[in-house]
Amino acid sequence: MTQIEPNSELTGEDIPLSATQKVGETINKTENTSQSPDLLDEGESEPYEFNFCTIKIHIVMRPDDGHPEGRIVEITATSHDDLPLLVQVRENSIGAWPNHLQELLQRLASNLPNRKVSAQIRSSVGQPRKKAKPNLQNPANHPVNKGEAGVQIPLF
Repeated sequence: MTQIEPNSELTGEDIPLSATQKVGETINKTENTSQSPDLLDEGESEPYEFNFCTIKIHIVMRPDDGHPEGRIVEITATSHDDLPLLVQVRENSIGAWPNHLQELLQRLASNLPNRKVSAQIRSSVGQPRKKAKPNLQNPANHPVNKGEAGVQIPLF
């Protein structure tokens, strides 16, 4: 297991993947973890130790605002569903994205036209349709035939 120091810088090469593990694959085992007194409570399954808890990192790329250093990128990091830490940078200051992220962003960019059509379909389905006006007739103008069973009385 790779040990990561909280204030260290990492590159993609620092994180080893097994031959069968794919990026984004969920791993349902914990390596070399033991019950620690640092657990928040009995319901908490992971300790508050950087190397032994799940770390969530989210990247938000804001729309291009024409700045020469590129769009604003927001990066947040958190664990245990606590409040995230946030940093905002310009895209050019990040440098080259790791290959896996570049491929993912390229897939998303090429898929955006299909996603637009799907969004339009979803929004049109969610809009209320114009209902046809019912053909209301005044029951007083259309008396019941005497030969019909039942009794009809005008309500209006």
